[in-house]
Amino acid sequence: MKIERLIFWIGLCCILLPGCEHELDYYMGEQEPQLTMNALLEAGATENRVFLSLSGKSVIKPVRQATLKLYVNGVCRETVEGGYRHQWDEEAQRLSCLLKTVLSPEDVVRLEVSAEQGKYQASAEVIMPSAPAVIEQVDTMVTQLWTGNSEFDAIQYKIRIRDLPDERNYYRLIIQNGIYYAERPPEGWIPSEVQTIYDQEEFVLSQGHHQTSGDEDYNPFQTDVPNIYQVFTDTYFEDRDYTLNVYTGYRPADDYWYDWDQHICGYARIRLLQITEEEYRYLRALTFLQSDDLENMEMLMELVIVPSNVENGLGFVGASSEQYVQMEIMHRYPRK
Repeated sequence: MKIERLIFWIGLCCILLPGCEHELDYYMGEQEPQLTMNALLEAGATENRVFLSLSGKSVIKPVRQATLKLYVNGVCRETVEGGYRHQWDEEAQRLSCLLKTVLSPEDVVRLEVSAEQGKYQASAEVIMPSAPAVIEQVDTMVTQLWTGNSEFDAIQYKIRIRDLPDERNYYRLIIQNGIYYAERPPEGWIPSEVQTIYDQEEFVLSQGHHQTSGDEDYNPFQTDVPNIYQVFTDTYFEDRDYTLNVYTGYRPADDYWYDWDQHICGYARIRLLQITEEEYRYLRALTFLQSDDLENMEMLMELVIVPSNVENGLGFVGASSEQYVQMEIMHRYPRK
């Protein structure tokens, strides 16, 4: 689905969160643009980005000038001036504002935006989640993953987590890989390539569409509703340990045949994010919007409600805290 089509349907389907919930009326004619603000803020991150644009009938419109203010626990901590020429995200057609204030779990965060010399104004407030569940252990195994008619190199992750007690929790799993040409990477190096996670053998992540590689019609690329953003709840393991069983693609050391004279190490960063219920609902809604399995837009309009927590505008500001494990998954010594 092209980005223009996706953003069009997000703008069309957006509603406010429970407590002030309503549906937006749709008119075929041109409507007055609204300021759209999107961000997924991460506690502990040295950088967070806020994306701004103006809504349109079928495509988004650029924001040429904007002032973004960040309030943390009622105190203004940072002001960012955004300009079209310097911070325009060409691929996503949005103005990108970079925040460098490090946020902490349980911070009350408020974003206030004034755009186009005050013509458009919007704001959003979120509470950063508390520290997430603990990743107790990660076991890996290099294997082959069957796709239904072929196999490819893969690595299996068994990730044991301990759920936070006495509350409903919402999580997101992200796995990032990276290659470094040395005996070991420097301190602080982070593998940045986000991996596609195959979760068909994982009951919790596959939302009940559980399969195993021994099934006759097994295909890890195909589900009724794919969990694109790998979000899940603790409904099936509340207040106890649980082991996630997932796969990603894997590139073995022998594939780097053109670098036999160099030291190569491969690392994975397994990230477990504690997210808000609103962000969980938001990412699940985007999954429906990005799915090619929906037969028609009438069905989509009935099923998909995209949360919005932006006052006087559109979009969504999410918040997360995370635990992670970074581990070596491949190592090759230079050939002598």
